[in-house]
Amino acid sequence: MYATEYMFLPDYIEAFVDKMKVKADSGWVDLVKEKRITHTATVEARNSIIHPWIAFFVFLFAIAGISVMDWKRKKLSRWFDVILFTTAGLIGLLLFVLWLLTDHHDAARNFNLLWAFPLHFFAGLLLLSKRTYNLLSSYFLFCAILLAATLVFWWAIPQQLNVYLTPVVIGLAIRCLINWKLLHR
Repeated sequence: MYATEYMFLPDYIEAFVDKMKVKADSGWVDLVKEKRITHTATVEARNSIIHPWIAFFVFLFAIAGISVMDWKRKKLSRWFDVILFTTAGLIGLLLFVLWLLTDHHDAARNFNLLWAFPLHFFAGLLLLSKRTYNLLSSYFLFCAILLAATLVFWWAIPQQLNVYLTPVVIGLAIRCLINWKLLHR
């Protein structure tokens, strides 16, 4: 790894500057003569009712509830799916653009694209038109399989995905299965 690849991290910058030397008339001298810490960061433990597990499991239960209602009615809540899939797709498009069109090395090869699939954005928009249901049925089956594989192989993915996103991936898989089943008939 080159020094320029991790220079954006403040701790590394501090360590580099501490060891830097500059050429003076008397020879090489330290760039930093004296180091003064003006502020020490402290970690505050906050007891908040909104924890990622709670928030995402509430989200998962909402998805499950809407899915059960849709299954019983044999009719999709298209408004919900449009919001859900266009939002997930927008996240995916952002990650994809960061990967391909920018020089953000940390955003390259981001495996969050497995759940935040960029094509979700277009699928969400296509849900507004009934003429695209046959095409979307196959798409949602593909995505359900992709999301299930992501969940099964979560531990083996080279990038460590945030474990708090598991309920989101499960929720997306549920909605993909419901959409596939109800659009397929």
